[in-house]
Amino acid sequence: MVRLLLDTCVIRNCLHQYAPIPDLEQLKNYKPKILVSIPDPALAELTSQLFNSQIVFKDWSLRIHQLDDVLDPDMPICPSGIELSSLSGLIEGQPLYTNDSKIYYRAIWQSMENAQSLNDLRKGSIYKDSGGKFQRIEFDNLLIQKVMDEEREKFIRSIQQIKILLKESGTPPEKIEHLILSGMEPREGYSSNSRDKLDAVLRTLAQIYEMSLKEKNAYNPAARKRRGDFIDWSLLFALALPAIICTADTKFVRRIRQKKSKQLRLVITVEELNQHLMNGSLHVLVEE
Repeated sequence: MVRLLLDTCVIRNCLHQYAPIPDLEQLKNYKPKILVSIPDPALAELTSQLFNSQIVFKDWSLRIHQLDDVLDPDMPICPSGIELSSLSGLIEGQPLYTNDSKIYYRAIWQSMENAQSLNDLRKGSIYKDSGGKFQRIEFDNLLIQKVMDEEREKFIRSIQQIKILLKESGTPPEKIEHLILSGMEPREGYSSNSRDKLDAVLRTLAQIYEMSLKEKNAYNPAARKRRGDFIDWSLLFALALPAIICTADTKFVRRIRQKKSKQLRLVITVEELNQHLMNGSLHVLVEE
């Protein structure tokens, strides 16, 4: 089985019928060999964009159910954070992605895809957990935006702080990747191959640091046009599952492929996805 994640811009293209669009008919024919999910960070973006009218609810309610035939009913939403780390085997010990986690994410997606208006979304929904207790789901746009802003601020601060340290130490850009990779030592509670599982994450982070040290047109994580970069980077943690990530952001794909990580072949464009579906070769990406 192959886990395929569709990011925010791919879902938006499906909703608004903007090219490129994944061939959902072809994708449907590959179930259950290909299990499709929406990453949790993309779900947060989609929710925020619905509240802010960046996604028109008419398009949402009209077309979101087209994904029903391709999304994995068991895991329509792929978790993030510590649950993803547990699911991917990055951290050891008791599983943190539990049956209640699955029920929760399924309930969130069901509530979202059945909403016909912002009022429906604001009402939220009620579901039963694994113990039979009723739990409530609430969609609070202010809270969602606050969490996203805080995550972005942490991303910005970490890059700015490391940039200062790299400048003070006189580390040349071409040495940054080696410095980051060699500094990733196994830690207690983490799997012994955690560095390999995070290879794409680490190499892409090194690339960001390298770009931030440029004399001209240096990378600025606080720039408005870089607003979604922390989400793009966070998606790469799912490669540890392993998973294939499909995005309509061709600039992002071209940039990260400058780094020599085998994992980064798992980040593909919509056009590449459709070609793999036509050739029946999507599983080869994970097996190589």
